[in-house]
Amino acid sequence: MRLQILIESLLPQSELSFGVGGIEFFQPTSVAQEQAGYEGPDWGRDWLVVAHETCCGDPIFVDQSEPGLPVYTAMIGMGDWTRSRIAPTWQQFVAVLEFLQPYTKGREHPVGLAQYPLTPAEEQEVRDGLLAILGQPVAEFWGLLMSPPAQ
Repeated sequence: MRLQILIESLLPQSELSFGVGGIEFFQPTSVAQEQAGYEGPDWGRDWLVVAHETCCGDPIFVDQSEPGLPVYTAMIGMGDWTRSRIAPTWQQFVAVLEFLQPYTKGREHPVGLAQYPLTPAEEQEVRDGLLAILGQPVAEFWGLLMSPPAQ
């Protein structure tokens, strides 16, 4: 029952799309099925996958055993699950998503991003905002997510 309350409190969130990348959340009713395939000696038993990064499919998960529900990702297909923290708490993760939403408008797909790339001033605003919300160091995940693909 605790897990269901957790799922309902975390999901659904606003999805984020930027160029070819983004974050897609699972529906609360499908979270249990979405855990399939995330296993092995390196996979934490308290890790709950709630979303995935849309470019590479990497899972985005919370660690239920830690206070504040820190948010992590791990590269899929690497042979082991080495987690990388992308937000110290769930609350900060959601704050980042809300902060980034205006910068994604009209840039949700590669064509839009090519037509309306972030200006240098917007890039600086994004860096400053991420730092203000997450503190130092800001996970590389966010820079990669909000960077246009290399030409």
